Amino acid sequence: MKDLNAHSKALTDTNPDAGSNARGGSGGGENRTALTMDTSDRWLARYAVQQIVLAAMEDMKLDAMISPTGNIPPYILGRPLEPTLNGRGPSIWSFLGTQGFPELGVPAGWTTRVYDRVRDAAAVGGTRLTGPTPAKLPLSIMFFGRPFSEPTLFKIASAYESATHHREPPYSTTKCERSGLAFQRRNSRGVPRPLSIR
Repeated sequence: MKDLNAHSKALTDTNPDAGSNARGGSGGGENRTALTMDTSDRWLARYAVQQIVLAAMEDMKLDAMISPTGNIPPYILGRPLEPTLNGRGPSIWSFLGTQGFPELGVPAGWTTRVYDRVRDAAAVGGTRLTGPTPAKLPLSIMFFGRPFSEPTLFKIASAYESATHHREPPYSTTKCERSGLAFQRRNSRGVPRPLSIR
């Protein structure tokens, strides 16, 4: 165990202000022990979660479940993250995806204003909220299904997108038409060349 801990390199966030909730987990290998590296407990917990969720889906006759992708809009890079609340971070909604359930994210609209977190030594926890700031940021929802139910999730997500029209193409894309000149590609030297779709 000591050899593994000494020679492995933990994934850490390149932004130290992002805190322990940032991607990459708790930040480094200094706190890893045999207990935290033991995956058998995690596999047992995963199996238990799978059985509970599958039993609930069967009891309620559900093909899929839905949840927001997150309850906090994206943060500004280099700014503090939202603090955890009761041990829950801002990405708790993807929990089932890590337990073996397929998930599919779909656009669900846009924010109109956001509150950003800034550093403030006088505030509790060293940060405070500022705003509201007008901002159009994407929101999305996730559909979860039983293991190997991806075809069902695609049908549900497609029906949702068709009914709500929340998806907007990015500003950087051009319109793609089915006939004639569709868009331009660049060759290896960066020179545009037409591409036809027939």
